Amino acid sequence: MNFSAKEVKQFLRDNDVKFVKLTFCDVLGRQKNVSIVADEMESVLGSGFPISEEAVTLVPSKNRLKLVPDPATLSVLPWRPQAGRVVSVLCRVDSADGSPCAFDSMGVLSRAAEKLDAAGLSLKIGTSCDFYVLKTDDGGDPIFVPYDDAGYCDAAPLDRCENIRRDIILNLETMGLKPTSSRHERGYGQNRIVFRPSDPMTAARNLLVYKSTVRNICVRDGAYATFMPMPFADGYGSGMHLEMALSGAGKAEYEKFARGIEGALASIAAFADPTVNSYRRLDDLREEGNAFMYSADNSSLTCELYLADNACNPYPVFALLITAGLMGLAGEGESGKALPTELTAAIENAAASETVKRALPAEFAATYLAIKREEAEFFSGGETYISLAGESDDEEKFAAERAKYIDC
Repeated sequence: MNFSAKEVKQFLRDNDVKFVKLTFCDVLGRQKNVSIVADEMESVLGSGFPISEEAVTLVPSKNRLKLVPDPATLSVLPWRPQAGRVVSVLCRVDSADGSPCAFDSMGVLSRAAEKLDAAGLSLKIGTSCDFYVLKTDDGGDPIFVPYDDAGYCDAAPLDRCENIRRDIILNLETMGLKPTSSRHERGYGQNRIVFRPSDPMTAARNLLVYKSTVRNICVRDGAYATFMPMPFADGYGSGMHLEMALSGAGKAEYEKFARGIEGALASIAAFADPTVNSYRRLDDLREEGNAFMYSADNSSLTCELYLADNACNPYPVFALLITAGLMGLAGEGESGKALPTELTAAIENAAASETVKRALPAEFAATYLAIKREEAEFFSGGETYISLAGESDDEEKFAAERAKYIDC
């Protein structure tokens, strides 16, 4: 809605808003929030809202941070009651003294975008986002069975997800997002929604809001959504296809920018494909050889990236892509490696990467990679598909995998 601080206060009064969700994401990209009563919003707009650092880093800490709302991101949550409305506003995470916080995902991307602007370049990112809809039991818990038996571009009544996608798009539009199309994807119960290209900050915010909307609408309709990259061993993977359009330079510069991204893919993988399950999906991608493609002319560069999946935190991923491109433009890009076949190798690539060092604060990268090392070690040697849950001798790993990955 692109409100100013003054307009936010007026909107809350005029529209019977009773609660404001101060929304942010942790280092893994999972949406978090604190709900305040609307009367407290004026104070929070002025001085922020205190939280523990642990909410962002997932590591026990006594350090304090604060949430700083961005009034321009305020949106009504349309699936909540209309009487006593609930709104959400995206928040920057600052240190308690107001200085930038190393763990703030929005800040990571904002700084990368500023460097892009300083280079005289403009980037638009369009996203195509896959998810599976699962059936639920009487208690509303998923039973790991696809919602329908439809396939690629099938129509109702075979496509039982059609009304779910319709409701998702209508709710997204109410919140100010701009999806352009939707369809049933190849897998049973698998769906795709496509967003109009936008600047990197808007594109990342779209993904955060989109995932929350999909989950809430599916629950409301008696179903369950998962963004797990490869939920079924005999099914199709769910990815986050990115179309990036760069303008502001010439063909030679565009090609250098694209080669910078291409050379850094193996280093970016730990962030773009952040789960053990992600590398089940990448098995097919490696065989097809189309993780990244680009074409350049004298007016623009168009890149298509199939590497990432929806389990990722889009803010650092977009920052890494921008940084890799700028390094390529400066003749400092990475030489390129084969895509990793497992999360452990991806982590080690990232830890040694100059792109990661330039794009992300050291504390952010170290915390993220430490979490992922622990995760990779725990799941080492085990299968990670929800369809096999309960069919293995190692029930502990499958129970943990369900809890960790089905809601990623």
